[in-house]
Amino acid sequence: MLGTMHIGIALSAYPQAVYSTFENSAVTAFEDDPDEIKKELGPKIRERSKLPPGQTLRDVISATSIQKLESLYGKKTAAPIMQHRPWAVKDQIDSDAEASIAKREGISWSLDDGIESFLLHQAKQSGKRIELVDKNRDLLADFEAYVTAKDLDNLLSYSDPIQHEADCDYSVRAAFCLGSEDLIERYLESGCETKGMLTIANRRSKNWIPKLTQLFEQGNVFAALGAGHFVGPAGLISLLRQEGFTVTSSR
Repeated sequence: MLGTMHIGIALSAYPQAVYSTFENSAVTAFEDDPDEIKKELGPKIRERSKLPPGQTLRDVISATSIQKLESLYGKKTAAPIMQHRPWAVKDQIDSDAEASIAKREGISWSLDDGIESFLLHQAKQSGKRIELVDKNRDLLADFEAYVTAKDLDNLLSYSDPIQHEADCDYSVRAAFCLGSEDLIERYLESGCETKGMLTIANRRSKNWIPKLTQLFEQGNVFAALGAGHFVGPAGLISLLRQEGFTVTSSR
């Protein structure tokens, strides 16, 4: 079972053992298929990101937050942003933070270039059996629960919200590269993730257990899942141990 960062880690940074274990597996498991999501839900996500007709962010978040958005993007650029829900605005700020890191470091922060997308495409090409543990997830409902108006106000209270998100990205990547479960858990509890995001992440982890239990009992399975789902009392490591599995770390 491989704990991954969805973005920001070069494929060459993963040890060769990851790729050889993947090659030797009969079954692969992933959270979802980004290609399917883009195809089936892309237009719905874009439409759902917009506030109801006649409503703007000015009706949802504080006047101070509106001023910060206009300061960040300029009034002209901020105008269309005002038509979107808080979770979509935070997503925009996150994307800008990732773009600034990618430009500074010369690496890709695209999901398409992450380890999970790479391995999923390899599994498809080689004809491996693929299991998606998050297949029944209500993605649209999760998006809306991730970020409240208060969460967006909190983010926009930082002097530079984009840099704040970039600092959070740096922190979790450093913890991941060190292979430190404690540091990853500390990052998750530091305020870089919203309470809604953490609640949903824990629920998703719990929902994956029946499927993962079934797969691991069959054997010869390679599962690549977000490392944030591994840690803490509600994480996959604790939950699988409760099911009677022996789980040890290998870095």
